[in-house]
Amino acid sequence: MESKKESKHESKKESKNTSKKESKKESLKAVENIIKNNGPEHSKKESIKDSKKSSKKNQENIDNIDNDKSEIKLSQKSINPENKEKAKEEEKSKNEEDKSIKPPKITLRRAQKGNVVYDNGDKYIGSLKNELKDGIGVYYYTSGSRYEGNWKNNLKDGQGIFYYASGDKYEGEYKNDLMEGKGIYTFQSGAIYEGEWKGGLKEGRGKYYFKGGSKYEGDFKNDNMEGRGVFTHKNGNKYEGDFKNDKKDGRGVMYYKNGDKYDGNWREGKEEGKGVYYYKNGNRYEGDFKEGKREGKGVFYYNNGDREMGDFMNDAPVGMHVKYCIEGKIKKVYY
Repeated sequence: MESKKESKHESKKESKNTSKKESKKESLKAVENIIKNNGPEHSKKESIKDSKKSSKKNQENIDNIDNDKSEIKLSQKSINPENKEKAKEEEKSKNEEDKSIKPPKITLRRAQKGNVVYDNGDKYIGSLKNELKDGIGVYYYTSGSRYEGNWKNNLKDGQGIFYYASGDKYEGEYKNDLMEGKGIYTFQSGAIYEGEWKGGLKEGRGKYYFKGGSKYEGDFKNDNMEGRGVFTHKNGNKYEGDFKNDKKDGRGVMYYKNGDKYDGNWREGKEEGKGVYYYKNGNRYEGDFKEGKREGKGVFYYNNGDREMGDFMNDAPVGMHVKYCIEGKIKKVYY
């Protein structure tokens, strides 16, 4: 009897264990089917219902899967190595799409900002690139001067303003640390130059406004008025012609405020060489000039038609002159 009871007990125990194993297997199989197939919604729910019968632990997992499909996908990725690679590729593709959608980032011509104090006491605040001034910055000189503007490879380059300790000011273009291009230079005295620059000097076309009120507009070379230009004096006289080394030199015409006019050669700012001087009353002189005065051979034409030929010195007739009168008479005149 006892052996039969024990046999029955063992039989029940084995049957119970077998049932538990099968139930567990079925539960695991249901989860695997959900993860592998990732099928339609109703298939997932059926599998989840079957797994509910297995255990509380499986019940919680299946409920989480049913409530959040994304957890199933994450589980699938964690189980299947191929899905991991696929997920990485998808993430990479998504990042690339995000980058393509975003507008391009605008960066200044600099890598970082700096505040540099130099051994000589000068100071720089602004953009740096490879430890060099590059971009926009302000440089303070120990002399009291200051530069504000663009830099490139440690040199002033582009638009900028230089405040001199003397009170002068330049605002315009720079290249290779020098004024080059177009710019305005204001002198402490009140004079102003507005025009083209090259290598730190006035060169090209420009306008120069003098402190006293005179004005020059024309060509510049090597920091001087040189070439063709117009000089308007503060007293009202106006010169149009050639310039050299800041002076009237070459061929030019001077219009005087009183109505007189000189048309001829100039040297170092004065009438010299051959020229014609027209007086406002109708008289005129044609002949030689020296240092702004009639000197040498010349002919003086009177407004009544007479003319007189002879030598001139220090702006006055000298020696014997021959005068041709309009009525036909010829006279000798001595000075």
